[in-house]
Amino acid sequence: MTVKLHASANNRIGSLPSADRGRIFTWLSDFSQNQSGSGNQLHRVNRAPGLWTARISDDYRAVTFQDGPDWWVLYVGHHDDAYRWAEGRKVSVDDDEVVMEFTSAGISEIQAEARSPQQPDVRPLVSKDLVSDRQLAEWGLTEQAIVVLRAITSVDTLLEYATNLPENVADRILGTACGEPAEAATKPGGTSRDDERDYARSNLDIRRTYYIVDGNEDLMRVVQSPMAMWIAFLHPSQHRIAYGSFSGPAKVSGGAGTGKTVVALHRARHLSRQGKRVLLTSYSDTLCANLREQLALLCTDEEIKNITISTVHEVALDLLKTAGRALKPDRQGLTLRWLKELADYGDYTRSPEWYVMEWEHVVHAHGIKTLDQYLEISRSGRGSALREQERRLVWSIFQQLIDKLREAGITDWATICMTAREAIEAGDITRPYDAVVVDEMQDLRPQELRFLSSLAGKGENALLIVGDMTQRIFVPRFSMKSAGIDVVGRSFCLRINYRTTLQIKSLADAVVRGASGNGEVDTAVSVYHGPSPIVRSFKDTAAESRFVADSVKSLLESGALQAHEIAVFGRHADRCKPVTEALVQLGIETHSLSRDVSPDGAVRVGSFHRAKGLEFKSVFVVGVSEEEVPDQRAVEHLFEPAALDEALERE
Repeated sequence: MTVKLHASANNRIGSLPSADRGRIFTWLSDFSQNQSGSGNQLHRVNRAPGLWTARISDDYRAVTFQDGPDWWVLYVGHHDDAYRWAEGRKVSVDDDEVVMEFTSAGISEIQAEARSPQQPDVRPLVSKDLVSDRQLAEWGLTEQAIVVLRAITSVDTLLEYATNLPENVADRILGTACGEPAEAATKPGGTSRDDERDYARSNLDIRRTYYIVDGNEDLMRVVQSPMAMWIAFLHPSQHRIAYGSFSGPAKVSGGAGTGKTVVALHRARHLSRQGKRVLLTSYSDTLCANLREQLALLCTDEEIKNITISTVHEVALDLLKTAGRALKPDRQGLTLRWLKELADYGDYTRSPEWYVMEWEHVVHAHGIKTLDQYLEISRSGRGSALREQERRLVWSIFQQLIDKLREAGITDWATICMTAREAIEAGDITRPYDAVVVDEMQDLRPQELRFLSSLAGKGENALLIVGDMTQRIFVPRFSMKSAGIDVVGRSFCLRINYRTTLQIKSLADAVVRGASGNGEVDTAVSVYHGPSPIVRSFKDTAAESRFVADSVKSLLESGALQAHEIAVFGRHADRCKPVTEALVQLGIETHSLSRDVSPDGAVRVGSFHRAKGLEFKSVFVVGVSEEEVPDQRAVEHLFEPAALDEALERE
């Protein structure tokens, strides 16, 4: 006898307060062991044949469906909501997949939602100006199905609706809701429902619509963790990438919250299951620590044994050390500090920041080591041209830096990655991995990506890179081709934002559009709705810190959130110190994201940079004043337009 947790139920559980999720976990654990227990108080739903409700607590009910020896948990909610949901659906099982159709009561509820006076500005997610009735009919939707679709204004309802369509049709409808142009009015091709079922039969634990409750340990990983609902269920567009086969390097891009990291995690597990040695890597220690936590939710101990998680820099350093070529890295940022000092002293016509950009954009990007190479290289994209005499002057500054680094016995990270790549290509280092998966690739420089490409090798399914150039805050623009990675025909874009509400994303986009620089805006569409972000002003830092501390205390005392689901971020880590002190005074533990160990009972605190790639239920952003954002230290003394624009865009 098996209990299966449907995606529609898990999505609901993930949005509930922590204390309620705990009660639901206890009930699911008991229900998986004994469905007929008296505590479940199973009741038939009179207006929904085949459906039962089960008592979780005084307030919560689960909607269940029995299919022979198996039980499906389809929905979890408050008593009246659960019955209303059940009465709006007709449920059946077709070849081990739940099929949920809307009854007349369900259609009426959806239409009433669309006409709700409380939401006068809410529009259907799939309106006629996005796709015509004729196109929907040619995609295979019946007249009634089109009527239902036109009335859906809730993304939860749309996702539930889509899970009962053939994969290729569901993909088309979800893409249309996110603003993708509808293609020609022909029936979409691609994977058939029979193909999808065949795949599901041979991969029983990777279904996108449900999760098999198989013991308390597995169940706890799915229900208790906020990230687990992202990890357990994949949208078809994500699934095809994570479990696909590619003849060469593949790239996945997409805005924040589109599930890129989830694809990377599934990809690592998929390759590990094939017996491959996998490197899962990213830019920072914080991101790698986060990947470890998430991978532990997804993988068995046996699968994790084949996966190494480490930063790109540490991998390169360790490989060189193993090969007997140990280098001392510049961990204090001396390279750029010395370069600015040398430039400031040796060239009065160009700013030190110009030299930093030339060093990173040209010298390191192309792996230049000599004056002759610098005289010959194209400097496309660097603004005004340099005559030979000017290039010789510029290189004299760089040569002084190279000599200074050599005398100090330290090496910058780009050179370490370049040296490791050359050692691999020369055969001095044996590749210790069969496949490489890269997360947040936009924060890696060309030499780092070239090293990873060389480390992965040229085989099939050897390299997957994941990221989003609109979230780039560390490095200048460059193309995959310029980094020696050809992803033509193997480049994918995820467009549905599953994490950020429309209200939060709208505020963020407004900030970016109103900024100087290019103001590049994330094109992924958020279809989740939520409360508008709260914007507050304070007379001083002390008042701001008290507000944050009191708000965090209220959230914790109400049981709505656990401490590790809350984060505080400032432009720099030291900007969060007053808030940390205010929290400690209230007896609330904090954890700096610059440290690896992550206790569950602590509020996370860190800089904007440390926030990248992480997820929290409630976030406080402090110090967002015009004096602090953009950070004046990052833009002062920049008199070249190119340098100023790039710095402002990053800010």
